[in-house]
Amino acid sequence: MKITTEKLPRSQVLLNIEVEPEQMERSLERAYRRIANRTTIPGFRKGKAPRSLIERYLGRSALVEEALEQLIPQAYNEALEAEHIDAIAQPKIEVVQDEPPIFKATVPVRPTVELGDYRSLRFPRPQVEVTDQEVEEELEQLRQRSAPWEPVERPVQLDDLVTLDVQSTVEGRPFVNDKGISYPVVQGFAFPLPGFADQLVGAELGVPKEFTLTLPEDAAQADLAGKPVAFTVTVQEIKAKKLPELNDEFAKGVGEGYESLEALRAWLRDQLREDKERENRRELEDRVVQAVTDQATLEYPDVLVEHEVDHLLEDVIPPSISNNQARLEEYLHAIGKTREELREERRPNAAQRVERSLVLSKLAEQEQITVSDEEVAAEVVRIVSTAGAQAERMRELLSSQAGQESITRMLRTRKTLERLIDLTAAPDGTAAAEGAAAPEPEQDTAVQAEDGAAAPAAEEQPSGPATA
Repeated sequence: MKITTEKLPRSQVLLNIEVEPEQMERSLERAYRRIANRTTIPGFRKGKAPRSLIERYLGRSALVEEALEQLIPQAYNEALEAEHIDAIAQPKIEVVQDEPPIFKATVPVRPTVELGDYRSLRFPRPQVEVTDQEVEEELEQLRQRSAPWEPVERPVQLDDLVTLDVQSTVEGRPFVNDKGISYPVVQGFAFPLPGFADQLVGAELGVPKEFTLTLPEDAAQADLAGKPVAFTVTVQEIKAKKLPELNDEFAKGVGEGYESLEALRAWLRDQLREDKERENRRELEDRVVQAVTDQATLEYPDVLVEHEVDHLLEDVIPPSISNNQARLEEYLHAIGKTREELREERRPNAAQRVERSLVLSKLAEQEQITVSDEEVAAEVVRIVSTAGAQAERMRELLSSQAGQESITRMLRTRKTLERLIDLTAAPDGTAAAEGAAAPEPEQDTAVQAEDGAAAPAAEEQPSGPATA
């Protein structure tokens, strides 16, 4: 077998493979035996007809096609091994000649990643502040959520909860007709049509109110778009929230209870601070990873992006729809897009996720980030402890080889991010410009497998594939 290789852009290798006539003849003989065993020839038992008769009966092209079906994958795999090529996905095969076989294989290979001087980057830590006003706003939301609904004897106001009888028609056709509807009178609520909630304001108990609204131009029923809808609404009951007083008794009834209103305020302040710190951390990680990615030189095959597009589409199109061609066509028609248009929309995001993932993987390698079996076991225990009734099922999944590998990748990414944030931290109290040069560290502090350092919480990871 003759093999020549050519390096192509975007982490691809072109293999030109010529199969020797002797190898083709052996493959034709095996193909003949397979065909003979499944083909009925008059006057012969299956498998007993001579090859010359099989060729005349079915045509030589059928024999060649059967031979190539197994010969090409075999020759391709032998070529990969001979040339020491590490393929990461299926190749694109182009058959140049059938006899003897000559074909080309375009092979996607492992990406190449060269990181820039990421150790010179500096990012200041954002300061977290929680104002008294923010605490009071949270307190008011708690108050609103804990307030009971009580009937009132007055016209409808915004933020009431009403019980309605509704009759409506559009061009004489029924639209919404129902009794006993529970409806929140919230400004901007667009059900069943925009402006419906606003029209209820001022309505009195038991007194029918008539008004007209217009169907939007993008209505689901295109023939009714822009048509007026005549409503007759009768309010049967009006409820309003009875807000509790903000005092120590209120605080004692929140959650597991707090000793005083001031203790509740202190807890809310802590929660707000933790939320802001998590958000700041996510934003910082996002900026740092993007900065390192911008510095890096990357080359990778398009197939990685296409696979990531597939993953992103799974979040948009449920499997129950994607796996059913008729339902998929119906779904695409409803959103007014083709599948390829959806793929194009998500391709830039997919490329960004691939690039960041490659950068994090290279960082983990360069910084010698490893994950111990003990760390994986501890993470499994932590996840299972939060799984409730699904704990045993979760333990079973995470104990499989795929589960263990997934946990290892997640922890390695997490530790890599932690390491990167440490390396790019600006001195406390400064507002160092992002990307400014920094002094060389006095010693290498790369995280080792046995460092025992605590990993950041799982929710602190940036979105995107975790393949570090």
